[in-house]
Order: sequence, then C-alpha cells, then structure tokens
Amino acid sequence: MASIIINKNLEEIIRYTENLSIEAVLLMVSLFFIVLAKSYNPARFYTFLPLFLSDRYLKIYGKEQSPKTDWFNVFLFIAQLIILTLIISFALRAYNFINHRYYIVIALTLFTFISVKYLIEKTVAAIFEIDKFISHFHFYKLSYKNLIPVLLLPLLTIFIFAHVNKKVVITSIIIIFLLLNIISLTLTIKKHQKEILQWLFYFILYLCALEILPYLIAIKLMLAD
Repeated sequence: MASIIINKNLEEIIRYTENLSIEAVLLMVSLFFIVLAKSYNPARFYTFLPLFLSDRYLKIYGKEQSPKTDWFNVFLFIAQLIILTLIISFALRAYNFINHRYYIVIALTLFTFISVKYLIEKTVAAIFEIDKFISHFHFYKLSYKNLIPVLLLPLLTIFIFAHVNKKVVITSIIIIFLLLNIISLTLTIKKHQKEILQWLFYFILYLCALEILPYLIAIKLMLAD
C-alpha cells in the first residue's frame, strides 16, 4: 500500500515537473510581453482590454499615423505569436497529428504566414489604390487579433497546469478562438460598411483571396498526411 502511494506521488511530481518545462516557460514569456505592453502604455492597455465591448480604443488609436508599428502592438504581437504557437502545438498533439513538440517550426511557419499575408495585403491595396482603407481595416483586425490570445491565456494556463481532459480543453480553446475571430471580423466589416460598399468588388476579392483562401490552404496542408 505504501509503495502504491509513493509511486502515485512520484507520478504527480513527474507530471508537475513536465508542466514546468518549455510550455510553462513560453507561457511566462508571453505573459512578460503582455506586461511590457501594459507598462509601455498603461492607459492604452486598459482601453484595449474591453475591445469587444467598446470601440473607444479603435476610435482613439486608429487615428494615429502609423498605428500598427508602435511598440505596444509589437509586444502584443510577440505574445500573440507565442500563445498561438502553443495552441497549435497542443491541438496537433491532442488530435495525434504530431507526437513531438515543434515550437520553433510552428512559430517560424506562423510568423512567415502572417508576414507574407500582410505583404500581399499591402500589395493588393497598392494595386487597387485603396491603401488608406486597407491600412485602417488592418488596424482593426490587428487590434482584435492581439486581444484574442490574451483572452485565451487563462484557458491555456489551465490546459498546461491543471489535471483536466486535455482534448476537451484544447477543443474549447479552438472553438472560442474561432468564434472570437468571426465576431471580430463581423465587427470590423460592420464598422467599415460604407467603405466596403464603395469598393465592394475589390473587397470581395480581398476577403476571398486573403481572409479565407490562406486558412483553407493551411488546413489542407496540415491534413495532407
């Protein structure tokens, strides 16, 4: 009986030690960058948090000359990249697509995907001469996309540290992530409906080519094996 208890305790210690490995470090690093964003501009950060409930942040900071390239968004983007890397890795392992941690590969792939997509967006905007509209539209998207991983951080923490059904938690995270992205895109389109109607044909091309097709291709490649 004593040996069973000892073995059980050792198993718990081993699991706890594993939880304090690379996943916990990456989680702490993402939290560090969120704290950096808050420290860099506390007033902006607290205006940013209720973004899904109020568009005050978008009205105030969307008027800046270059709202996407300041340090506030850079810090949040790094946090977003780390959190999404963890979520993708956990999901792939939970559904048996991969058996090992490929954090560097996933992070680099994700960064490349986002960068290439952004450059294509800028190119398309320049070709159709809708730079100002796309820049403003992209700022709205970026703001929501930076917030969504922050909102998912508590669930991700539960996934890493708590003894729960991993597949249920990661499935919940994915569903919430998709729902929040749909809501954010809907809100962004609603706030730009006048401009969208003005360039409706170009916007439909943009939506299909850059907001839907890249994700379908990514899913197709992921399920190819």
